Amino acid sequence: MNDRGLPANSVASVRQYIRVMLASFGERECDQIVTSLFRHIMGWSKADLIMRIHDRLSESEILSLHKMAVKIRDGMPLQYAMGTAYFMGREFRVDPRVLIPRPETEELVQLVLDTLGHEKKSVLDIGTGSGCIAISLKLERENWSVDAVDISSQALELASSNAHRLGAKVDFSALDILTVDPGKSYDSIISNPPYIASSESGEMQPNVLDYEPHLALFVPDNDPLVFYRRIAETGTRWLNPGGFIFVECNERLASETADIFRRNYTDVRVLHDLQERPRMVFARLG
Repeated sequence: MNDRGLPANSVASVRQYIRVMLASFGERECDQIVTSLFRHIMGWSKADLIMRIHDRLSESEILSLHKMAVKIRDGMPLQYAMGTAYFMGREFRVDPRVLIPRPETEELVQLVLDTLGHEKKSVLDIGTGSGCIAISLKLERENWSVDAVDISSQALELASSNAHRLGAKVDFSALDILTVDPGKSYDSIISNPPYIASSESGEMQPNVLDYEPHLALFVPDNDPLVFYRRIAETGTRWLNPGGFIFVECNERLASETADIFRRNYTDVRVLHDLQERPRMVFARLG
């Protein structure tokens, strides 16, 4: 340690210092965090971190790594501490205005891409948050017309920034989907809406509850499927004939979510993620 309480300046010393600080996370997760921090601060890959173990770091680099490690130790999610999260191989800006993109949402995006193919389509992303779904779809299918809506102006500000930085032409707008129609029709609607009942909050990790926006997480206990019912009910007006709906859902309510769409849609299916959990519902109009 130096007189500022920081470790010696070798990569080996700094890595060990962070691992000790974050020991409560467990060895595997701690190693993943260390690798992510060095990639974020130094631009190094995991291989670089191994090969450059005897390199020397500047005091400013050590201080940056230290400050992020302290935030994570104190409960801040890694992605918020870094200000970035990877989704579909791309780096998105994230902060407590939006949810951190999850791997299962990548599976939802891939399902949309595989189902709709490469023909020109118009799609709407409901509750866009960081914009990860809409932006990824547009970057993978440049000939698609992609709109995205959210009730949060703060989320839309961040999503628009992500789109600009990544070069995706997405039309973002503020909309309370529970009370207002989009005003145009689409070939497909995609959504990862709030679906966690308030009573489930006690089962969630503190770093989620303390940092991620509750507006994007929770729904009332007495109406946990409110967003799906609204999408299904009015989707008959928003979708072009033969249009598709893709939604992420609460695994505990996957069957009930699918039943909502079966009233007006055909080919309704509950799909499982890579962990074999029922996390997505697919439906077609007509």
